[in-house]
Formats: sequence, C-alpha cells, structure tokens
Amino acid sequence: MCKKAVMMLLLLVLLISESVFGAENVLNQDKDSKIYVDLQTDKLEGAQLSVYQIGEMTSNENSISFHLTKDFKDSEVDLDKLMLCTNSEKEQTADKLREFLKEEEEIKPLQIIEIDKDGKTETAVKAGMYLICQFEDTEDFEIQPVIAVVPTVNE
Repeated sequence: MCKKAVMMLLLLVLLISESVFGAENVLNQDKDSKIYVDLQTDKLEGAQLSVYQIGEMTSNENSISFHLTKDFKDSEVDLDKLMLCTNSEKEQTADKLREFLKEEEEIKPLQIIEIDKDGKTETAVKAGMYLICQFEDTEDFEIQPVIAVVPTVNE
C-alpha cells in the first residue's frame, strides 16, 4: 500500500527593497519592490505560487497603515492589527485568507510565479500587503501560505 508523501514546506519570503525609516517622506509608493521566495528545496521545480494583493498602503509623514483591497474586504482581517501579531498569528491569518479564497473563486491572483530548479522565484510588486500561496492544491505537497509586506519599515 503506497502512501503519498505530503511535504509541508515553509515558504520563506525575503523582502528586498529600500528601507523606509519611520515612514518619513522617503517612501515612493510607485516604485516596485521585490519579493524573493526560497522554498529551501530543489524538488518543486515548476510548482506555481499565486500572489494576491490583500492590502493597500496609505502613508502620511508620521505613519504607514494598510486597508483591505476590494477583493478581500469581506475576509474580516484587520491588517493594521496583523502588523503587531506574532509569527504564529500571521500564519493562522494566512491560512484563513487561503480558505477565504477557496470560497471566493472569482478572486484572481495578481500574478502567478513559477519555482525554479533551486526552489526559488522572485516577483516585483508595488508597496502593499500580499498573500503568497500555492496556486493549485495537490496531494503530493503543500506549501504554507505567507503574508508579505513591502516595503519593510524600520523605526
């Protein structure tokens, strides 16, 4: 009796962009930032990830905040609260948003990105908050969804 192995892979996201210090007027919201993804395996070449913009960023000279995009307004996620959550709570929220997407089939990804032979990929996005998750469900492996915020903000 053969069992299909289910690989749980932690999706590691490295955000590379210009650092923004204290939300000063150095933030250019129209400039693309890059999201780098490293699955830390070479066994998923060709696997695809969906990129959804879940939050739009607003900023003034003293702060940055996020509000849900039109597609995700019914998800009942508080993005500003999410910024203060633990990693475990962020993972739970990413799972909740992935389940929300299964119910809201008309929501289409902003981009679909493909994993290379080294288990890596990258994409360019505008400032905002993004859900990155497995494009299609499969019984062979499962990639944990993650939430990425770009650009990163340093106090």
